[in-house]
Amino acid sequence: MSFDGNGADSGSMANQAVVEKDAQTTISTNGFKKTGYQFIGWNTSADGVGTSYSAEEKVSKVPSGATLYAQWKANRYTVKFDSNGGDGSMADVEATYDSLATLPDNTFTKSGKKFAGWATTQEKANDEAVDYSDGTEVLNLAESGDVTLYAVWTDKDVLDPELSDTVVTYDGTQKQFKIDGDYTIEYYLNREKVDNPIAAGIYDVVVSRDEDADCAAYHARIAAGLVIEKAALTITPNNMSAYVGDAVPTLDQKAYKIEGLCGDDELEKAPTLSYESTPDMTKPGSVKIVAAGAEASDNYEVSYGTGTLTVSNRPVTPPSSSDKTEVEKNPDGSTTTTVTKPDGSQTITHETATGTESVVKKDGDGNVTSTEVTVSKKDAESGRVELPLADAEPVTDVDKAPEVEVKVPSSVTADKPVQVTVPVAKDDGSEPNYGIVVFAVDAEGNETVIPKCAVDDDGNVVFEATGNVVIKVVDAAKDMPDVTDADWFAGDVVDFATARGIVNGVALPDGSRVIDGYGKTSRGMFVAMLHNLELNPGAASEGSLADVPSDAFYADAAAWALEEGILSGVDMPGGTKQFQGNADVTREQVAVFLMRYAGYLGMDVSKRAEIDFPDAGEVSGFAKDAMSWAVANGLFTGDDVTGELNPTDGAARAEVAAVLMRFINLMYA
Repeated sequence: MSFDGNGADSGSMANQAVVEKDAQTTISTNGFKKTGYQFIGWNTSADGVGTSYSAEEKVSKVPSGATLYAQWKANRYTVKFDSNGGDGSMADVEATYDSLATLPDNTFTKSGKKFAGWATTQEKANDEAVDYSDGTEVLNLAESGDVTLYAVWTDKDVLDPELSDTVVTYDGTQKQFKIDGDYTIEYYLNREKVDNPIAAGIYDVVVSRDEDADCAAYHARIAAGLVIEKAALTITPNNMSAYVGDAVPTLDQKAYKIEGLCGDDELEKAPTLSYESTPDMTKPGSVKIVAAGAEASDNYEVSYGTGTLTVSNRPVTPPSSSDKTEVEKNPDGSTTTTVTKPDGSQTITHETATGTESVVKKDGDGNVTSTEVTVSKKDAESGRVELPLADAEPVTDVDKAPEVEVKVPSSVTADKPVQVTVPVAKDDGSEPNYGIVVFAVDAEGNETVIPKCAVDDDGNVVFEATGNVVIKVVDAAKDMPDVTDADWFAGDVVDFATARGIVNGVALPDGSRVIDGYGKTSRGMFVAMLHNLELNPGAASEGSLADVPSDAFYADAAAWALEEGILSGVDMPGGTKQFQGNADVTREQVAVFLMRYAGYLGMDVSKRAEIDFPDAGEVSGFAKDAMSWAVANGLFTGDDVTGELNPTDGAARAEVAAVLMRFINLMYA
């Protein structure tokens, strides 16, 4: 028989000749060696699938002429880890020769040092020579037995951030010291720590950062690092007028304009108004009106403007003549009556064929002084009415928008509203402006946007009236600096959502806001959006789900939604429920919330459609009915590229805004 080393890297064996049927002679002692391996016997096949023989096997069992191949078993060895002066411990790694082994991540620490890798000797480690990096794969560190790797430590990085004074002006919001990087920043005003620097003043700033795996601890104090300068506050008396021969007008001590007050700040003491000199009412002229004595918080530098009392000759009134009345019958069955007075002022009354009447009054220069519309019982019963007015020219300043008083019959209530369409002017061929909204004006002059107002295909604005209301039509869309023309939601969606307060933007440290359209929407955010659409009503009780913090921004919204059946909560083990307000709201959860909200509003939720999307099978059982309703009403249309519904994916802020835009338009379909 002959012998084959079968991969041995040293040694040799001569052929062995024996007498047939010799029952005593054993196979020759193995003379081969293979580094990292242990000899375990012989086999008639190199790959070990033939007949195996032990090292002491009797020769008589081996067929004449056979070649025996040495069989090898890879050795096991142990990798140990030395902290080389560090702290902590690490478990050994068992490895097999000729097989890759992965070094575990280092868990040793050493004060003031950062871990750089492993060295095969302590001398190399002390010279900061790295043989193996953390978590790398290694091969054949030893033939057998134990091998030790030594931690290599290097000095930690020393932070050197750029520190420069931050100077800003008080505006009622929290200010921050500007620094790049992740640092802990503390503020001190007159040696007292201030958590949220808002008030005007000179703040010392302490910048610090704890030691971590790569960097040494950092601490610096910047005297006057944050300076919040006082805001300029200007008080200007209103102008007044009088005629020659009148008594000196008494000054209204509230007739002044304040510029520069921030947020909810108010004057601590009102100013006193007076004439700079006694007005001479015997001839035309003017006298300055001055203000003094006002007091504001230390956040303001108060200054004063001046008003003017103008004394003029009384105008001569021309002889009066009779009013002129013109009546025009229009092709649509409506009637327009125009009454023109001798001074040129007009009263224009327009009555539709269904009885709804508008009365517009203009002064002698043609300026509209008042507009009033009375909705007929017939239109109220139909549930829809278009105001018979000239197309409104929207303005961006609500204070400058003209008022329209809308009167409705007593049959119009919250349970039986009337859908009101206000004509809006737009250029021929132009697209509707989705930033157009309706503001309601109460008896005290407070103006509140009606968030659930829509814009129809003709660009007119539509809202629900539940009683008499004074309205203004305003273009209230807000510019968002992070939106570009390349964003799919640029224009219509952003204008619609920001104008109605559905999305108010994410606040940045500098006080600006961005829409963050691709950012995810949490369950708390979405329920808060629905709460905003209802103008944030309070819940009748204080009960809510257990995981809703009382100071969470969505706490009131969650309590309201739970009470109204819009929110039911996520089932948890043990039969409890949670809101999980910080979790991403999925598309299918949006569908469920909206279907319940539609029911709360009294909308028809009976329509259904097949969920015919490539991933329809991914819709969860609890959401299938709501998703069928949402698809039937066009609230979800699928991904533009893949056509998928993605029901369990988190909904982006812009996607939610687009769905709510479709939902509000659905209310008036």
